[in-house]
Amino acid sequence: MRYAVFILYLFTLQVSEGQSVVSDSLLNLASYQDQLGNTNDAIASIDQCIEIDSLAYDCYMLGAKIAQRQGDFKKVKNYLLHDSLMYYRASACHRILANVYEQEGNTAKSGKYYKLLCDSFPDQALYHRKLAQQYAKAGAVNSAFREYGKAYQLNDKDVFTILGLSEFLVKSKEYEKVDSILNAAVAYDSTNVRIKHQLAISKYRQQQYDSTCIVMKSLEGRIDFNPYQNKIYGYSLIQIDSLDDAIFYLEKSLQGEGNPEKAHYYLGIAYEERDELDNAKYHYDKAIEYAISKDIDLYHRNLAAMAHDDNDGAEKIKHLKKVYEYEPSGRNLFQLARAADEYYADKNVAKRYFQKYLNLNNQEPQLSTYARDRVATIKEYLHFKKSKSGS
Repeated sequence: MRYAVFILYLFTLQVSEGQSVVSDSLLNLASYQDQLGNTNDAIASIDQCIEIDSLAYDCYMLGAKIAQRQGDFKKVKNYLLHDSLMYYRASACHRILANVYEQEGNTAKSGKYYKLLCDSFPDQALYHRKLAQQYAKAGAVNSAFREYGKAYQLNDKDVFTILGLSEFLVKSKEYEKVDSILNAAVAYDSTNVRIKHQLAISKYRQQQYDSTCIVMKSLEGRIDFNPYQNKIYGYSLIQIDSLDDAIFYLEKSLQGEGNPEKAHYYLGIAYEERDELDNAKYHYDKAIEYAISKDIDLYHRNLAAMAHDDNDGAEKIKHLKKVYEYEPSGRNLFQLARAADEYYADKNVAKRYFQKYLNLNNQEPQLSTYARDRVATIKEYLHFKKSKSGS
């Protein structure tokens, strides 16, 4: 009996060794075919290798890499998603699967494998940055910010980490930190236009318009500004009284702009500063036409101010009504009452607006005093007028 068991063991060993020799030969053949660019033949050899030896892990891995290059993500997953392979070649599998799921746009699965890689290689900045990007896509802001921070500590030269981290810092208004990071990045590589553009955005958000213009000026001729870049550059130029250049860039921002609301508003400001009032009115009207933001009352307010300068009471009231419609505050109602008082001969209109203001819960003492006095004066005037007409 012992001899039978021993013979069976030798036979199994020979079969196993035979399988290993064949699988190694097929693996080498597949690798050679892949080097020659014969990927279909290489995949066929790999599949044959796996059929002969289901534990030929090197064949699975080579097949996954070839399929990944071909963009055949289904085949990649077919090769890699085996428990034994995932155990013995965990890190290699995780790298490929994380990348594949990332390219597919499957942030949950990609994040899962990048998280495993971060756990296995905590000192690898790339994996922390990749995980941060997946968290950001999934809307997990705090987790993304944390991983970007880890990635930056490990590698402060990675452009994508710098950009990702700085975007979060800008949104959270941590401008001192973001400027420190971006200035260090510019000092290291002054030719990187993406970092300079991010620095310009930071300065713009801080309302440091002169600094914004300096950075944007350094980018002129090096990149073609997109509508947003033209828009922030144009608005910044308005703030430093460079109106001709501002109009040039704001007009450019309208080309291909999906939402030109703000560009038209800024152009209205620029043309009004140049006393080209017809152009200013045109762009304010356009801003109203395209408005999707909550700033539409601001555009009407500017048009109301221009109408006031033109002594056009009817136009002024028309826009003040819109201002109050979109921003129904007590101060806006008071301004409408004052305008009606100045324009209409029928003082009942102004009286109704002033009285409406006085009925508000939140009033400003100075405005309330004025409104009360005007209501009393108008009532007295209307009573006197009525008495005079009756006598």
